Amino acid sequence: MIQKSLEALICLGLLTVFLILFFGVPLKVPELEKANYKLYTFSTLKIMDKTGKLRDYALEKNTTKIKNEMARLLPYLVNYEVVIYNNTGNVTKVPEILASDIVVVNYLLAGKVGNYSALSIKVFLWGFR
Repeated sequence: MIQKSLEALICLGLLTVFLILFFGVPLKVPELEKANYKLYTFSTLKIMDKTGKLRDYALEKNTTKIKNEMARLLPYLVNYEVVIYNNTGNVTKVPEILASDIVVVNYLLAGKVGNYSALSIKVFLWGFR
């Protein structure tokens, strides 16, 4: 009699553990949308760098030209701002973004041949849909 009661308790315990593990803990699905936008943005900067435009615009400290060039390649469903930094701080104005969900893509440059200038281009992305 004790053996059957013990078997019933073990069976009930295993069933309870199974139900808690199977139904109790929801799986968290990774948020791929932001990762995809970061990848698009980095790829856009890389394409601009390979064509030579990004280095020229960054050395000129012209974020407007960088943004205009990026507008042709990036999806239009996201807002973004470009800021150029050197080794001491920001070279261009840092935008005031009121959104709380911001992603930043950082792209490093070393200037052009014969003109070393360590620059970091940061693209702030927000307004994901």
